[in-house]
Amino acid sequence: RTVLRNLAQDLEIPVVPGSDAVTDPSQAEAWLAWTGLPAVVKAVDARGARRSVRVETMEEAAAAIITAAKFGAVYLERSVVGARVIEVPMIGDGEGAILALGDREATIRNEHRVLLAESTTSDLSGDVRAEIARHATALAARLDWHGMVTGRFLLTPDGRPYFLQLRPGIQAWHGVTEEVLGVDLLDAQLRLAAGEYLGWEPSHFALDGHAMVVRIFADQVGGVVGTIVTPEGIRCDIGLQVGDVVSPGQDLGGIVIHAPTRQACIVRARAALETFTIEGVGHNGSCFHALFGDEDFWQGAVDRDRALRFFDMG
Repeated sequence: RTVLRNLAQDLEIPVVPGSDAVTDPSQAEAWLAWTGLPAVVKAVDARGARRSVRVETMEEAAAAIITAAKFGAVYLERSVVGARVIEVPMIGDGEGAILALGDREATIRNEHRVLLAESTTSDLSGDVRAEIARHATALAARLDWHGMVTGRFLLTPDGRPYFLQLRPGIQAWHGVTEEVLGVDLLDAQLRLAAGEYLGWEPSHFALDGHAMVVRIFADQVGGVVGTIVTPEGIRCDIGLQVGDVVSPGQDLGGIVIHAPTRQACIVRARAALETFTIEGVGHNGSCFHALFGDEDFWQGAVDRDRALRFFDMG
């Protein structure tokens, strides 16, 4: 994390205010006292700890710092209230070229699990869109990236983008990018891994409409999969078979909707969810009905806290 932050700063890319990696909990608490709350506490080596914990009070911060410090150095970051999460999927061809493949909205998430992703990002000015793509490709190019990678940014309510992280490989919600650009990213990744040269150019692609992916998670009971009914004519990336045992809260896959406009996507998504069923397993599909019926969301507002009110999975 800190290496990428330093690289971004070297490239004059704005980053969210954060600390250096610290190992002394008292130093971490002192940084928070100086910077203010809310904040995010992260373990630099997150293999054994939660990747990040958002804290609202110094008491919460102290507990999170002690827990994260058990796994090594701790990194602290100011929490940007009301920020949206914007992604730029990219592909490096191994010959020095980095191509940005549009952008995605990944704001609506429960902790680290994306519930809904969209491409392209709604209500984003052309200047900000170009700035985020420029920053993302500059980072990937400096690293001489080969294969798929996603640049993730926070966008403040007043429209300022801050670099957050680079995520290697293909994200689970890649289908929205595939739908609006007409590409097969898994195939491209495999071809690059096999040593092929893609030769993709920006002129090869044109955005076609809007896409959403509804991420399906099991409820807190789980169960044994029975008959699966998927909506006709809709892409369903559901990796289940009859007889599979589903754990509580398990990620079951996604339903990808493509339509000419964002509002048409919402209409198609609601219709698709009416027929989608997994016998024997409860899931969060009904939560999306409530979200898609929200007037603000219909008009284009993407607010994480407001959206999460519809996702009480018990």
